[in-house]
Amino acid sequence: MDKAAWQERARSLLSPIVSLLARAGVAPAAVTLSGLGIHVLCGIVIGAGHPAAGGILLLVAAACDALDGALARRTGRTSRFGAFLDSTVDRIDETVVLAGIAAYFLGRGTTVDAVWAVAVLIALAGSLITSYTRARAEGLGLECKVGIFERPERIVVTLAGLFFGYWMLVLATLVLVALSWYTVWQRVQHVRRLLQGEGPVPLPAVSAAAGTSDDVSRRLAELEASILPEPGPDVAPASPEATSAASDAPDSAAGDATDGSLDLHPPSESPPPREP
Repeated sequence: MDKAAWQERARSLLSPIVSLLARAGVAPAAVTLSGLGIHVLCGIVIGAGHPAAGGILLLVAAACDALDGALARRTGRTSRFGAFLDSTVDRIDETVVLAGIAAYFLGRGTTVDAVWAVAVLIALAGSLITSYTRARAEGLGLECKVGIFERPERIVVTLAGLFFGYWMLVLATLVLVALSWYTVWQRVQHVRRLLQGEGPVPLPAVSAAAGTSDDVSRRLAELEASILPEPGPDVAPASPEATSAASDAPDSAAGDATDGSLDLHPPSESPPPREP
């Protein structure tokens, strides 16, 4: 049975609950935020040293993840903001659960467990980047629903690790690391193949707020004119000959001052002679 068949089977199992929530008037966003709260509690319980109890909470929280979208479709309350909120909360859910597992390993206090904690953080990075690659591709107008290890598979592997003891949790961590990053590679290659043959990306056009390049040049000229003073109405622009003569004036003035023809300091008057 492929992934689509499993998802359809899960929807059919949850259909009675969805109908009950729809009749009760529960909003899809309320289910999403309830799932977030359960995920946070799950991470705390796992970090406190109770992985099996955390697994039970994770199972309930995963059901909330499946219910919110189905409830929105059943009640006709789908929206782009709801899809955005759901995707954002999903990333927070994964972060708090894997952070709880990392805290569980660190709480054991051994060097080996510290290594497993680091591996959990690497798995967390892989899961977040797996989701980012799809979002970035869709932002470019490309479909990127590829990869062998998406969120449902990550939840199943995490549940197996939480329910079946310490070494199964270690194995689940290694599987999360390997397959999450492999899925990142798959999506990067998928996008590269879709974009293969395209030319270089053109530089973005200047925005309307900035204006065209001619507008920018004109504004720079206006700014320069506002800084530099304009000549008065009676002042004629200097000719090249006058400019050249003005540049030689300081040397001639200096020469006159040297030979005494230009007396800058006239002598003071001498006192009148006294009569005998």
